[in-house]
Amino acid sequence: MSAGVDDLCGTTSGITAPSIPLSGNIKIFIVFAQFKDDPDTNDNGWPRNSYPAWANNFINAEPNSTYPWNNLSHYYNEMSNGTFQIIGDVYNSLVTTDYNENH
Repeated sequence: MSAGVDDLCGTTSGITAPSIPLSGNIKIFIVFAQFKDDPDTNDNGWPRNSYPAWANNFINAEPNSTYPWNNLSHYYNEMSNGTFQIIGDVYNSLVTTDYNENH
């Protein structure tokens, strides 16, 4: 028996793989990464060599209708008129590449 999209992606759409659903939920994994030569400061409140303070609120872990702020889950729910939501997990550590951005 072949795996469906619900088995592969943790979605609740019922569409067969490899499609992304137009409604329901899709679960993703988020990793925050910086290049070795990123500037010490930037405009988004994310200093170099540090895990973003807002990272754990970037996406909802479970489907629901409340959001800690205008995060990724909230955005997709609003843009789909409440028919689609992205949920997920955030890797709890910063990843820094071994190379500069131009590599």
